[in-house]
Parts: sequence; structure tokens; C-alpha cells
Amino acid sequence: MPILQDNRLGENRVIVTNSNGYPVAVYIQRSNELNLNDIVHGTVVEKLPAINACFIKTDLGFVFVQQKAPLFIGQGVCVKITKEARAEKCADGVLTDSAPVKASDIAVWLSETLNEPISDWQNGDELLQQAVQNKIKITENAELFIEKNRTCWSIDVDTGTSSFALTNKTAIEIIAREIVLKNLSGLIVVDFAGKKEMSFKTETVTLLKKELQSEKNCSILGFTRGGLLEIRRKREFAPLWDKIGFPEENLQTSVFRLLKEISVFNRKATLVAPPEVIAKIQQHNVFGIAFQSDSSIQPCQSYLK
Repeated sequence: MPILQDNRLGENRVIVTNSNGYPVAVYIQRSNELNLNDIVHGTVVEKLPAINACFIKTDLGFVFVQQKAPLFIGQGVCVKITKEARAEKCADGVLTDSAPVKASDIAVWLSETLNEPISDWQNGDELLQQAVQNKIKITENAELFIEKNRTCWSIDVDTGTSSFALTNKTAIEIIAREIVLKNLSGLIVVDFAGKKEMSFKTETVTLLKKELQSEKNCSILGFTRGGLLEIRRKREFAPLWDKIGFPEENLQTSVFRLLKEISVFNRKATLVAPPEVIAKIQQHNVFGIAFQSDSSIQPCQSYLK
């Protein structure tokens, strides 16, 4: 499983591909974000005594912590990040006595774990664009669509002119792969094609459990009365789309996403983006941000460093 790495200033992008060259895992570590396993120093700013929890403010954002020992407002603590932040939720962490340190390079860990060398980025940008697609071909005529709703992720299997049986069975492997690749978490609802007989439901759950057996934080909840398959996966890494944007992200959506990132970025940074994005951002009178124009990237690939 080849490992590709790109070390840009402030960003570490790593892609793992299968034997067919298709991306099966993407990891993005940024110096201006709270990454999984980072240990950071922060200050208690809000306590939630009803659930023995509190919010910690750090230089890189807020962290939600379930506290075991009593803490007071203004107290300085160190926390280890156990769940990365996502668009609508801050990071989760646990208190620790260890000194602050950024998480180790995930490419090195993967190389040692998989016993594979780290390769140059090569066609990494193309692989990233392939990884974020929310419309994936199943067979020649069938596709599946992945969308984010407020309460869950939805995956819809569309057979086109293909047979229900062939499409659904082929889709199971692809669904398992895409859940891991895109770091989908929380409630995931799958709508398979056609009528769902009991034999189909039993076989589907068995096959999907087999495909996701290495995912210890993933549970197959079963089918609802309406024939939808429910899956629940614990969040560790942020969803891939939170990191690099949706494939159909237009100019305005890119600008909105970047303004949100800039608003929580409380130190000097550089925005790398195509000229049209920079022009829109400058209209909002943002301060402390430098601009680096790069016409070779798409709006959805714009990033802060």
C-alpha cells in the first residue's frame, strides 16, 4: 500500500493507496489546528458541573474535556486531543500531566506499521480530488451518493439500469471503503436499492461487518422498519471534507469556509488561494492575514498556513 507525502509549510498531507492506485486513507496534519494526539496547554474558561465537564481554551481552539478532578475557571492545564474538531463541534480531549507536544508525523508511523516506504507526492493532488468525490461509480450504470445532513451522513445507492442484487452487493465493499477514506463519523444511514428482504438484510449486515472488522469504533446497528441501514462510527479524525472542502464547493462556499477558519485563527497566517478567492476574502476586511496567490489550485483547495 504505497504512502505519498507532501510537506507544505504548516501542513502535512499523507495518502495511502491500494494496489489499484485508489486512495484508501487520507491524513492531513496542520500546525494551526488541533490534530489527533496533540498535547496542548490551555485555560479552563467554562465549567459544566452537571456532566463533570469543561471547556479549555487553547491557542488553536477550544477543547471539550470530561473532568475527573475538580478544576477552577482560569486554571492552566494540559490536554491530549482524542477527537479532532469538525465543522460544528470543537475538539475533545483528556487531561494529562505530559508537556505540550505536536503529534508525531503520521507518515512515519504508517511507514513503520505497513512496512512501506514513503514516496514523493507525485499525483497526490489528483488523488485528493478523487478522494473527496461524493458521487462514486459502483458499476457501469450504478452509482452511490454521499451527503451530509444536520443529523447524519446519508449514502444512497442508485442502480441506474443495473440489477438490484449486483449493485447492492458491489456497493457494500465501496461503502466500507468510503466511510474510512472520508472519515465519516456519527450516524451513517444507507439506503440500498430495491426491496429489502430479510435474507438481503442478514447478508448485508454480515458482509459489512466483515468489511469493517478492523474498525473498532464502528458499529452496524441494523436495518430500520423503513429499510434503511444504520451505522455508527466514533469520531477521531475530522471528516475529510472538513479539511479540504466538498468537490462541488463553489467560490462563495469556499470563501465562507475560509472566513470561518480565519475567525478562529488568532495569529498571523498566510492564505494560499486562487486570485478570485483572495479578492472575495479581502472584501471582508480581515486582519493579520497575508495572501499568496496560486492560480493552479481550485477554490476548494485553498488553505491557511
